[in-house]
Amino acid sequence: METVFAYILKVNALLLLFYLVYQIALSRETFYKHSRWFLLSGLLTAVLLPFVTIIRVEYYEAKRVISNSIENNVPQMVQISQEAAQEPLLTNQEILFLVYGIICFGFLIKTMFDFFKLFKIITVSNSEKKDKLVYINTNLVHTPFSFFNYIVFNEELINPVELESIMKHEEAHSLQKHSFDTLLAQFFIILFWFNPIVWLYRKSIVQNLEFLADSYAIQQVSDKKHYQKTMLKITLQPQHITIINTFNQSSIKKRIVMLNTNQSNKKNALKYAIVIPVLVAFIMLFQVKVIAKERISNSYNEVQHKQPDQKYVIQSSSTDSELKEYSKQFKNDYKIDLNIKGIKRNSDKEITAINITLNDNKGRKANHKVDGKEAIEPIYINVSKGKNDNYSFAIGINEDDEDIEITLNEDNDLEAVSDLEDIDIDVQVDVEGIEMPVAPVLDIDFPEAPEAPEMPEAPESPSNPNDKKAWAKFEKDMDVFEKNMKSKEGDWKKFEVEMKVFEEKMKSFEPNMKKFEQEMKVFEQKMELQGKKIEKRVEKQIKREMKESGFNDSKGEKGPKGPKGPKGPKDIRIIKKIDKE
Repeated sequence: METVFAYILKVNALLLLFYLVYQIALSRETFYKHSRWFLLSGLLTAVLLPFVTIIRVEYYEAKRVISNSIENNVPQMVQISQEAAQEPLLTNQEILFLVYGIICFGFLIKTMFDFFKLFKIITVSNSEKKDKLVYINTNLVHTPFSFFNYIVFNEELINPVELESIMKHEEAHSLQKHSFDTLLAQFFIILFWFNPIVWLYRKSIVQNLEFLADSYAIQQVSDKKHYQKTMLKITLQPQHITIINTFNQSSIKKRIVMLNTNQSNKKNALKYAIVIPVLVAFIMLFQVKVIAKERISNSYNEVQHKQPDQKYVIQSSSTDSELKEYSKQFKNDYKIDLNIKGIKRNSDKEITAINITLNDNKGRKANHKVDGKEAIEPIYINVSKGKNDNYSFAIGINEDDEDIEITLNEDNDLEAVSDLEDIDIDVQVDVEGIEMPVAPVLDIDFPEAPEAPEMPEAPESPSNPNDKKAWAKFEKDMDVFEKNMKSKEGDWKKFEVEMKVFEEKMKSFEPNMKKFEQEMKVFEQKMELQGKKIEKRVEKQIKREMKESGFNDSKGEKGPKGPKGPKGPKDIRIIKKIDKE
C-alpha cells in the first residue's frame, strides 16, 4: 500500500515539474509542435520514470570487537503471543484507498458517458466522407467539434463563410490526431483528479492544440482578420464533452494574441532542455537506491584452490649443502624465507638439534625446533599454492607408527603408560620450545536487534460459562485489550520494518562468519600438529628414561608375583590418546 502511494506522489511531482517548466519558459513561445511533444513526454515520463531505479553500492568497514562467544552476540528473539487481537475490517489506509478508487471510478463512468453521447450523435446523424475525414451535419450540436476523423457541425447556426473558417480549424485537429492528446489528458484526470496541477496540465495541452489548429487554419483562409472575428462571434454554449476538440474550447483572447505574435527565435528552442537538469535532480533525490555492503578484502575471501602439495623432507642424514639448497629454492620458487640454524650433529654426523623457521613476510610464520641427543625424526615441510599465486605452508614430524596411551597428572608428570603399568618410572614432560597456535576470535560487531513492542496482557475467560457478571467483566476487559492492541499497530509495523533492516545487516556478516570457520579449521589443524609434537616428545622422553633405568623389553622366564603393597591416593588423570592413522 505504501508503494502505491509513493508512486502516486512521484507521478504528481513530475507533472508539477513539467508544468512549471512549460508555464515559466515555453508557454509564450510559438513552437507549438515542440510544445505538444514536450507536454506529451511529460505525461509519459511521469508514469514511467518512477519505475526506473539506479542502484548505488556503498561499501563500509565493519567495526570489530573481540568476542569470546557467538551465543552472547546473537540477538535473542522475543516470543510473540499467539493470541492475536481482532483486527479491524479495514485500516485507515485501506479506507482512504477505497475512497480514492470510488472517485476514480466515478470519473471513468463520466468519461464513458461522454463516449456514449458522442457515438450517439455520430450514429444517428447523416455523414459525408471526404479525403479520410467524415463530416457530420446535425442539429444535435451547437458548437462545431472534432473527434479523430469525425468533424461534427450544425450549418443552420453558422453562415457559410464563417463555417469554412471553422472547418479549416477542425480539419487541423483531425489531421494532426489531436484527439489522442485529449484522451491521454483525460486518463490522467481520472487517475489523479485530486491534484489541481493535473487539471491545469490538461488545460495547457488543449490550449496548445488550439494554437496548432489556428496556425494551420490561418494559412488556409484568405482573410486573417475575418478568421479572428469568427472566433469572437462563436460564443454559443459548448457541448460539455471532455474528450472532443471544440472551436471555442480555449481562451479566445489568448488565441488571438498568439495569432498576432511574431515567430520565436530558433535559439529559444534551447529552453526545452531546461527540463533535463530538473529530471536529473529528481532521479538523484528519489530514484537512487543505496545498498550497503561490507568491504571484504581478498584475504578474507581467499579460497584455497590448492594444487598438489610440494613435500620436502629434512632427515637426520641431510647435509648442510642440501639444507642451503632448500633455502634458495623456497626463496626463488615461493618467496618464502626458510631459515635453518642451530644445527648439531652426533659422532655419526646425524642431526640431533635443528631450528627451522618459515616466514612469507605477510604475517604468516611457522617454527619447528628440536634439541636432543639422538638423531632427529624426519621433518616434513608442505607447500601449497592458493589463489593469486599465494602459498601456504606447514611443517611437522612424521606420524606415529603405533598407539600409545599415557596418563598425566595435574603437574604434567607422566603417571602411566599403556601396556607398561607395572614399570616404575618417573618422567617429566618438557614442552618448552613448542609454540602453541593462537585461537582465532569472532571479531564482529553484531547490530543490536530491535525490541518487539510490549504486548498488552489478554484477559482470561471465566471458567464458569453461567457466571454473567464474570462474562460481562470479561467483555469489558476484551474491549480494553482490543483498544490497546490497535494502539500498538503502528509500533508493530515499525518493528517489522526494523526487523527487515536488521536481517539485511545480519546477511552482511556471512562472509566474516565463513572466514571465522575457515580460521577455526586451520587452528584445529595446528593444534593437532602441536599435540603430536608434544606426544612425540613424551614418547622420546619415556624411551630415554627406560633406557637409562636399564629396562629391556625382551621377556625372560616369568617369576612368582610378590605381595601387593597398599595403594596410595591418586591425582586426577587426563587421558590423551594418540590415534593411529
